[in-house]
Amino acid sequence: MLLILFFSIKAMFTQTPVLLDGKEDRVYLQADSVMLSFETFPMFGNKPKEKTVVKLLYDEKNLYVLFKCYTEDGPTILLGGNEDQVTLYLDPFYSRTTAYYFSVSVSGEKYDGILFDDGRRKDPSWEGIWYAKTWAGKDIWVAEIKIPFKSIRYKKNIKKWGIQFERYVAKHRRGMVWKGYKQEEGMLVSGFGDLFEIKPRVKGYAFELYPVGVLRQNLYENEEEFVKRGGVDFSWGVTPSLMFQATFYPDFAEIEADPYRVNLSKYETYYPEKRPFFVEGADIFKPASMGQGMGFYSPFELLYTRRIGKKLPDGREVPIITGTKITQKEKTYDLGVLGVFTDSLEDIKKALWTAGRCKRRMFENSEIGFLGILKYENNSSFIGVDIDGAFRWKGGSQLLFQFVQTKDTVWGKGINIGGVLSKEKWIVICFGRYTDERFNFNKTGYMTFDPKERKITIGAGPRLYFKTGFLNLLTAGVAGGAETDVHRVEYSLGTSEWITFVFRDGSGLSFNHNIGGSGGEIVGNDTLFYTYTHTNLNYWSSRGRMHYGFWTGYKYTYNYAKAWLGKQLMGNFWFYWNPLPRIGVNINGTVVLEYDPSGRIYQKTFSIEPRFSSTLSPDVYFNLYFQPVYFSIPSEGIGLDIFHLLTGGLFAWEIKPKSWFYIAFTSIREKREEKLTETERVIALKIKWVFNF
Repeated sequence: MLLILFFSIKAMFTQTPVLLDGKEDRVYLQADSVMLSFETFPMFGNKPKEKTVVKLLYDEKNLYVLFKCYTEDGPTILLGGNEDQVTLYLDPFYSRTTAYYFSVSVSGEKYDGILFDDGRRKDPSWEGIWYAKTWAGKDIWVAEIKIPFKSIRYKKNIKKWGIQFERYVAKHRRGMVWKGYKQEEGMLVSGFGDLFEIKPRVKGYAFELYPVGVLRQNLYENEEEFVKRGGVDFSWGVTPSLMFQATFYPDFAEIEADPYRVNLSKYETYYPEKRPFFVEGADIFKPASMGQGMGFYSPFELLYTRRIGKKLPDGREVPIITGTKITQKEKTYDLGVLGVFTDSLEDIKKALWTAGRCKRRMFENSEIGFLGILKYENNSSFIGVDIDGAFRWKGGSQLLFQFVQTKDTVWGKGINIGGVLSKEKWIVICFGRYTDERFNFNKTGYMTFDPKERKITIGAGPRLYFKTGFLNLLTAGVAGGAETDVHRVEYSLGTSEWITFVFRDGSGLSFNHNIGGSGGEIVGNDTLFYTYTHTNLNYWSSRGRMHYGFWTGYKYTYNYAKAWLGKQLMGNFWFYWNPLPRIGVNINGTVVLEYDPSGRIYQKTFSIEPRFSSTLSPDVYFNLYFQPVYFSIPSEGIGLDIFHLLTGGLFAWEIKPKSWFYIAFTSIREKREEKLTETERVIALKIKWVFNF
């Protein structure tokens, strides 16, 4: 009982107006307070050297949180760079699986998002309405956060919310939290402390009207057009836990173009969702996942919303006429219903996309869910049905399952089962998959496998944490498995080995190696028996204002872009530097060498993307970027030459929370008849404004 009380904070109600000024005003004398006493990095479990006090109040409309961050040598202030920061985590449903986070730096930059899967996955694309002010002195800095209750979703009349506080000290790269956790588990939503007696008294409904206006000049293949478009998003908080959303003729064009990527696999490149209508409540529609760093388990993604209103190869987007969505979040369950109507464009017909999801939480942080999808297009329909779940235990152990059936012209089915047994000094992983030859959901989802896939993987290895010395974490392991699919004549057997070092200064080094047989891969009219191998080396580090790293890899496998079996050498480096406050320089480079079957270099591809950014204030930033892509084919006498050039710039001003003004331009040039010719251009002025009622 004493432990429960120690990690709880009482929400004190105030009728005194709270002035948001980044200072500890007298009103906070009545507030309950806690201290951050658990260091998470670099010395896990120690008492932090810096003192941090957090106070919390609320009135009828808002929640207020004040961080007092003491420091002996002053905070690190570097607007747009690596600077001191605090974070508030809130689980307003006491769901023990999902939470909001709100971060503010000492310069006043704000970041927000959602944690789900018990904190194992983070989605920074959620954007809320909230406010923050900071103040910095010689040996202390203060962050004050104000969150309107109407801007978040919560369960009324529950006894407590989940809550956690975190601080980052940039000069010493030190992290600390209020309530500690086991190192092998990480910070989980189910391990948050308790916020008692929080009883929002706000009355009325939360309405948001979100009109968007766009002026665009488009160029594609010598055809220019001037586009004036307008749309509106609408959201209505029927209750604090029930949300209705609608969108009418929205402009979902990306402000910045997706960068050029070299893809030698047989699967399309995956792009994350950023559009506000699809981001809100997106966690409800996602299947259960093991979280980041557990890539051996990949659930079927039956609903990939980038398919809706997708971008065509010529740069145009399939128009979305209207869409509606209803989501409800409660302490023990989530519900979601989605409907979108898209217009025709060229060979693409009008389509109705619908999805419904129900997710039930149980045993504190476990869950089971059902998802149904229907896409109706050109007098035909696609149906998808998903049942998935996750059982999670203390210590980080998990067991996940997923059963999916799809129907395009005939029914197909797929099954995923995976688990991880996590102990203090070792870990065991397993994953199994079964799909039949009719299983396909590419019309609505994202697939990285072939039909009739049968797969099993089992692995184990040590995971060692060190309390002293230069090494913080060592993980290693060996795995073996077998798989086959419709394009193989027999099972492919393979092994994998890996080792990772995480050092006390935050740098790290990882190595992994995979080798196995092809299983008689069928490509065209040929059946290929070969031994594939993949080897990767990855390094990352930070020093002062610089962050950098590299990745390099070797493959001997089938090159689907060139349709032959051969070697591939790849490398990538990244570098970020803040030479001055408000100024950032980011350089990302990629090198790919493709070998032909005889072992000679057939093609060299090199791309570099310098990006220059200026954070003029916490609410205003500008960046300029370009990406030239070079290639050469020595065997054909083609020397290193540029064949693709992407240039662009963006000015963004958040006038108030969720209200933005953008000016953006993007240009793509391709090599045509020995010269670079502009094939695509977008110049856009975009305004998004939120009205609260």
